[in-house]
Amino acid sequence: MLDFIRDSLVLYLPLWKKDAATGQTFMSEDAYGHLCTITGASWRIDGRTFNGITNKIVIADAASLQLTGAFTLGCWMLQEIKGLEGLITKAPGVEGQQEWYLIISATGQVLVGWLSSTNPNYLQCFGTLDVSDAAWHHIMVTWNGINTIGSTVIYVDSAVDALSADTKGGTGYTPYDGVANVEIGRYFGSDVYCFDGWIGEVCIYNRALSAQEIQHIYLATKWRYR
Repeated sequence: MLDFIRDSLVLYLPLWKKDAATGQTFMSEDAYGHLCTITGASWRIDGRTFNGITNKIVIADAASLQLTGAFTLGCWMLQEIKGLEGLITKAPGVEGQQEWYLIISATGQVLVGWLSSTNPNYLQCFGTLDVSDAAWHHIMVTWNGINTIGSTVIYVDSAVDALSADTKGGTGYTPYDGVANVEIGRYFGSDVYCFDGWIGEVCIYNRALSAQEIQHIYLATKWRYR
């Protein structure tokens, strides 16, 4: 069975497969072959462990990762200690230049958002489920490219997660098209928001996947994390 749908896939990191050591690099397994640099984040059979202090994986900015239209962000993750921590982000430590980000909120919910090039135009959504329970979860978030509330869907383990907040600011919400790196396991360019736990695989698409496609990916990959 095909683990990942390849149509419109711009980044795929099967971290369970990439056993390169810290300080080394590996290439993403997609049509773009992005160079990924490891800091800490030790390998194990079901992914990489992040220590919540300094560990991260960095992918250099590329045109394919500047998501200014519809997109999907996803990963398998297990968070050990509840806290505001980054999963997949393109958000440098400059207020108003966070292009897009998928993180875990301080209370354990999925949080996704992005800013336009004019601060404070933004769109941000919070899930309801607590995913900081020291168990593996499949997180997927889609945005259909329409600049309004109600345009984002959060999935946890292939089921739609009701939004506890769906907020906007200003009038334009197209994600900021900057030159920040993509970081796995870190947010806002700060070690304060490093992820504490395990990440098994990461995917980014430049379109909004359907519920059926997300369920397919979940069913095809969940055996590794159960």
